[in-house]
Amino acid sequence: MAHPSIRLLAVDLDGTLLPQSKQILPRTREALRQAVQKGIHVVLASGRMPASIGVYADGLELTDPYAALNGAILAQQDGQRLLRLPIPQPTLADLLRLLKQAGLPLQLYGDNHLFIQEPDEHLLRWFKRNAVKTGKKTTPAFRVTALGDALFSAEAFREEIYKIAVFSGNKAEVEQLHRQLVRFPVTVASSAAHNLEITAPAADKGEALHFLCNHLQIPLEETMAIGDNTNDLPMLRAAGLAIAMGNAPAAVRNAAHWVTQDCEHDGVAIAVERFLFAPQH
Repeated sequence: MAHPSIRLLAVDLDGTLLPQSKQILPRTREALRQAVQKGIHVVLASGRMPASIGVYADGLELTDPYAALNGAILAQQDGQRLLRLPIPQPTLADLLRLLKQAGLPLQLYGDNHLFIQEPDEHLLRWFKRNAVKTGKKTTPAFRVTALGDALFSAEAFREEIYKIAVFSGNKAEVEQLHRQLVRFPVTVASSAAHNLEITAPAADKGEALHFLCNHLQIPLEETMAIGDNTNDLPMLRAAGLAIAMGNAPAAVRNAAHWVTQDCEHDGVAIAVERFLFAPQH
């Protein structure tokens, strides 16, 4: 049944809007086009950096702001930053000491600047996949800097850090680190089973939705959010109508009002068609 009161649609990227191919499926693209045509604000919200989100927002011809780095940066399509929530320097120093002891691979995210310890083939493939094609040229969407062991020194950074991502194929290692992070004044979430994402205390997608609703003068009750992982939970809990993807873990599906199909089978389009376009009875 359609919800005529919905005026803002917030959508996660990876695992939600984007399938494994990282290409938006035609039916989903058309559903979002029709939503915009109806006057609904479509907002992208992701753990990605601004440039990497902006590519998709531009491809969909969206004009509304978007939430990057799990809400640590809110940006306009013209590049203007509406909000920046970096990890405070003292907290960053404490975190890096802990993470050095943990010995797990990590990445630090500035504003369109990725900091790593050493480059590897997987990262280089990912970097190329996130490049922006402009005519015949391919331009990196963001910079990558390898710092070696200096990655664990907060003094090495000449710019603000908005997110730390930690990776491990060992679920027990991820859970142990999560428990250790409880004592830090940070937000800890996950966008995949093998990672943890650390941001400033007020930097999450739920707070981002609050901010954007105030910015656009839309009540939270008139919003719909779609997501697939635990970094989407604050957004789903804040939204008037929460939709989980079929590929979401149980904790996310249980927090939603409705569960749609998975990201490989137009889950976003199915939810949009059902709740924004379907005739009322």
